[in-house]
Amino acid sequence: MQGNPLKQNGLGKPIDWERLCEASFDQQSSYLGTFSSYQRTEAMFWLMVASAPLRCMQIFCEWGNNCDAPWPYRSYLAGALRRALGQVSLREVLEADELAFYDALPETIAVWRGCEAGRERGLSWTIDRSVAEGFAIGKRCINGVPTLVRADIPKQHVFAVFSSRNEHEITLDPRRLRRLTKEALSSEQIAVVKARLEAESKTVGELLEEQPTRRRALPSNG
Repeated sequence: MQGNPLKQNGLGKPIDWERLCEASFDQQSSYLGTFSSYQRTEAMFWLMVASAPLRCMQIFCEWGNNCDAPWPYRSYLAGALRRALGQVSLREVLEADELAFYDALPETIAVWRGCEAGRERGLSWTIDRSVAEGFAIGKRCINGVPTLVRADIPKQHVFAVFSSRNEHEITLDPRRLRRLTKEALSSEQIAVVKARLEAESKTVGELLEEQPTRRRALPSNG
């Protein structure tokens, strides 16, 4: 990360860290919004650990899926989330759509993850294999060895759920994964997934052209 998130925001402007930790949720969100998605994880983590459990969870549920490349921070984030959820219920902080998603999940959840080989036990998973396949080949990065992972997770070890990008995303405790299996995608499988993603991207583009006034409602990759 460029700069120190405890001393300056994502635009390089000095901040009063102690004051920020006591600020409102909206003010803290404004601070996190100054970082790019690739720089945001560290700033989010420090703000989470400086906050009370409920605020910690609110921050993660708002910004957790707007952080790219969180792998180096996965253990720190998992620790912060375990501590927070030891004192508050996840249901307290979920919005209506996420709560409906969470309540519909079974007690043991089949989850999928697409990643680079060696990064199988990450935080971010999905209940949709096709979504995981897209991340295996790389949506916002390029994976040298595209890998698809399947596992089971008890519902009690889910940290958060996200529905804003229609990716059916679940953030979970990687220590609690069960029956994990993995496969490296073949060149043929990669070609099929890429063709599907290109078709989906074209469909989204056509929808934007037909309904330009709805662009702001579509989720951002940032």
